[in-house]
Amino acid sequence: MTKQNNSNNFRIAKRNFEKDLKKVANLRILYSTTKKLLDDNFDQCIGTLKSSLAQTQCYTIISAIEEMVETTLICLSDQRFTTAEVLSRVILEHSVNLIYIISENPKYRARSFLRAHFENAHSRAKKWHEYAISQKNKNAIDDAAARMEYLQRIKKVVGGINNAEAWPDARRRFQSIGAEHFYHDVFAPASDSIHTLGEDSFNNWISGPMNKEYDHDLALAVVHAEKGSYAVYMSTNALAFYAEIVRNLIENSGNDQALQCALHLADSFSKLISDFTTLHTATIDNDDKLANQT
Repeated sequence: MTKQNNSNNFRIAKRNFEKDLKKVANLRILYSTTKKLLDDNFDQCIGTLKSSLAQTQCYTIISAIEEMVETTLICLSDQRFTTAEVLSRVILEHSVNLIYIISENPKYRARSFLRAHFENAHSRAKKWHEYAISQKNKNAIDDAAARMEYLQRIKKVVGGINNAEAWPDARRRFQSIGAEHFYHDVFAPASDSIHTLGEDSFNNWISGPMNKEYDHDLALAVVHAEKGSYAVYMSTNALAFYAEIVRNLIENSGNDQALQCALHLADSFSKLISDFTTLHTATIDNDDKLANQT
């Protein structure tokens, strides 16, 4: 890549980045509006779940999501893009988990979710116990054994949990709620730390001083701008899934007036997401025309 191309890339990336950062203000407004809509209708929404376990999971997961969303928005404003990416991935997973629970048979899916917790925790404790035995570490053996015993005992508190269906893997959860596209495009790449850190490391390396064809400062500026745009894109997707939780809950509550508001908010998030691709393509086209004129 020539230095001229590097300069063109910087112009494109910078323009996209500046426009993407302006979306953060819209994200704040949309989130605030969505949260208020949920707060105003929360009791009615929760009441439709019928299951105390599903209700508790709903409240717990939403509280965690809202805390992370608010932190993500702060990170975007402070240009802490790596943190915003990581939080967005977790928000996506939490949101899909909750949408999966509430979209069909909340009582039974809530048990499935809890069964997965107990089984995964017991599996980890068992592996820890086996390792401790191999190392002849008495304290660790006792601790791991106590952990397994506790999990087996506390699991019995939840009626019907042994008959609950197995919790599906991430891809199947996305499929179940009609969002497999987002699994492949957004969630799976962001869930692979080797991919994300490997890509960041490679971009910084290829833009380094050893590459004489690059203007080093410009190349790093391109990397920063593109990473910023991606963080805003990830965050927008995460907030869109939060809005989808709200839409699902309100739709189940039967409040038609509130549902129209929820649908409007969901549509606003969808337009923001589609704008990333449209804007990027338009910017490249405009820069190609500009390059042909010079």
